[in-house]
Amino acid sequence: MGLEIGYTKFIFNTMDGIKGNLLSIFGHFDYLSSYIMATIMLYIILLIGSIPGIIYIYVKYGNQLFDTIVNIFTDSYYQELVNSYFNMSDILVILLLILIPTIYLLIRLSLWSFYVIDQGTKAVDALQASWKITNGQELNVFAFIIILIVFNLLGAFSIIGLCFTAPISYLFFCQYYRYLNKK
Repeated sequence: MGLEIGYTKFIFNTMDGIKGNLLSIFGHFDYLSSYIMATIMLYIILLIGSIPGIIYIYVKYGNQLFDTIVNIFTDSYYQELVNSYFNMSDILVILLLILIPTIYLLIRLSLWSFYVIDQGTKAVDALQASWKITNGQELNVFAFIIILIVFNLLGAFSIIGLCFTAPISYLFFCQYYRYLNKK
């Protein structure tokens, strides 16, 4: 996390025309506490967003589902039973109730780390700022993230390519944050 903070700060400083060297990547651990707190809060928000799906699973299957999940890993014959136990409509409902809120929340809160690193914002304020800046931009942010994922997948086909596509993608994401912030 500390290196990611330093790398992101290096990118922002370069974008602002502030001279620095690569060793400055190691000098921004003062943001680490806010970064960790915001990460924990993000995961709590995602868990809360998944509650409708978790409730559906519990109402539909009770404690059996959790026993089933444990047994999947320990018994190979149990996998056949699991395949006959769940029907596709239940799996679709579960995916919709868990994935859609999670993806929506991730899109809305995707820029929180940039507020912590770029502006030194505290955890709660960074999450609120990300929520505010992405309001009405959900489809644009989603499309931008999908483009970056495809770009990195293309880079992953050649192992050396990922060494170039990942930093470039991160640079573009930092630039997109700045673009949305000016808007």
